[in-house]
Amino acid sequence: MLVATLLANATLMAAPVVTGPGTLEIDQLVSELKLADGQPFRQDIIASDSLATVELIQVREGLEEQSHSHHQLTLWVVRGAVRVTLGYEKHKLAAGTIVTIPPKTPYSIYSLSGSTAVLVGVYSPMFNGKDRVHENSSGH
Repeated sequence: MLVATLLANATLMAAPVVTGPGTLEIDQLVSELKLADGQPFRQDIIASDSLATVELIQVREGLEEQSHSHHQLTLWVVRGAVRVTLGYEKHKLAAGTIVTIPPKTPYSIYSLSGSTAVLVGVYSPMFNGKDRVHENSSGH
C-alpha cells in the first residue's frame, strides 16, 4: 500500500515501464533493468518525490554491509528469498516479507534463492545517495 501511494504521487526516473498513472510492472522493470553478467546486485531508482525514493533492487549474490545516516529504508521482497543482517541479527526473508531498517542501522542483503532476488526499497525522506556509509564488516 505504501509503495502504491508513493508511486501514485511520484516523479518517474530513468526509463521505467509505465502501464498507467503511477503504475509500474515489476516483471517488465526487471526485464529492462537486467543485472550484467557477474554483477552481484543492481539498484535502480524507479520513482522519487520530496518525501521518498523507490528503488528496484536485484540481488544475485549480495549487497555488502552499509547504513544510512539520515534515511529509513523499507524493503519488500518481491521474488526469491534473502538474508538481511541488521546489526548482529540475521533474518531470512521470503517473497512477500517487508522489513524496515532505521537510520544508522548497519545492514546487508544476500540472496538465498539460488537465483536473483527482487526487492523494492523505499527510502524516506527522498534519497540522494549522500548518506550511504559502507561498513568495515562484510555482513556474511
